[in-house]
Amino acid sequence: MNDGTIRLEARYQRPIQPIIESLISDSAQPANAIANFERWLNATSNPQVQLDSLLDAPGVARILGVLMGASQPIADSLIQSPELVSLLYDPQTLLRLPTVDSLVIDGRQLLQAATSGSHARDRLRYLKQRALISIVASDLLQLHSPEAIWRALSDLADVLIHLAFELNWQEHRRLKDLPDVCPVAIIGFGKLGGQELNYSSDVDLVFVLQDDVDERVERECVRFCEGFGRSLSDRMGRGSLFRVDLRLRPYGAGGAIIRRMNSFEGYYVRYAEPWEIQALMRSRCIVGPPEIASRWDEMVRAQCFRSRRTDMTIEELLSMRTRIEESAAENDIKRGAGGIRDVEFLIQLLQ
Repeated sequence: MNDGTIRLEARYQRPIQPIIESLISDSAQPANAIANFERWLNATSNPQVQLDSLLDAPGVARILGVLMGASQPIADSLIQSPELVSLLYDPQTLLRLPTVDSLVIDGRQLLQAATSGSHARDRLRYLKQRALISIVASDLLQLHSPEAIWRALSDLADVLIHLAFELNWQEHRRLKDLPDVCPVAIIGFGKLGGQELNYSSDVDLVFVLQDDVDERVERECVRFCEGFGRSLSDRMGRGSLFRVDLRLRPYGAGGAIIRRMNSFEGYYVRYAEPWEIQALMRSRCIVGPPEIASRWDEMVRAQCFRSRRTDMTIEELLSMRTRIEESAAENDIKRGAGGIRDVEFLIQLLQ
């Protein structure tokens, strides 16, 4: 029995050793699991009740140890909101990954109870924490395939972006006397666009404006997009929702943050580099007017799946790939030879 176990038993007058044995039985880092468990226990409103529950449910203690030993962010989420451990007592939480529909329902309920804009944004971060606990636990226990986990993470991102979009537009619309329906669409690129997010992915976003809005609404939409990006990336008490990358828009960081749909269509026909056409393949509309979503899909099909490519186009793509490899650090698993970028590049080129 270690010092920590003796200290906890003396403080709470409960047999801690059986819980600790379950806690560390499958933990990748037992010392971290025990330290985080003690922090979590101290954060609960009634530690004695929690200990009694864990004594009766050694399987839950085992899952808790897996989480707290493998992921410090997840452990910190549980310590910040100790009640989330209750999710681990329901087997269906682990067997059934969160769906878009269930996340939307939970998210709207949380937002309805919010008392201010900042509180609403905190509620979205809480929704992410809650969903991630079940996703990470399912992943670490190998209850679902990697593809199912990536899809669940992508679905979670879709819902959070959608809810944040609605929240920000309603606030901005009321202040600036704008239309009820937002004329902006948000396009996801990269791993978000391909619905294959991982835990550390940022989100690549592009903003598209309807063609027929007037100049005043366009100016306000620029401000809306700037504020929306900050609402995702700003760190609050529960951290940020996502790191946001807006550089895949036309002309990169030097280009306008938002463009009309007809401007995108003209750009991809006349000015886009071969790598931009390739990147377009993993793009889709996350939220926005259905007209933009359908035109975007048509544009992707027209530009990415032509009948043939010239040798010059292939050579330009290969040259770009070589430059990326040459600038990569040694053993760079993402950009180096044979890394993640190579796999993505090859698959997209074959498509």
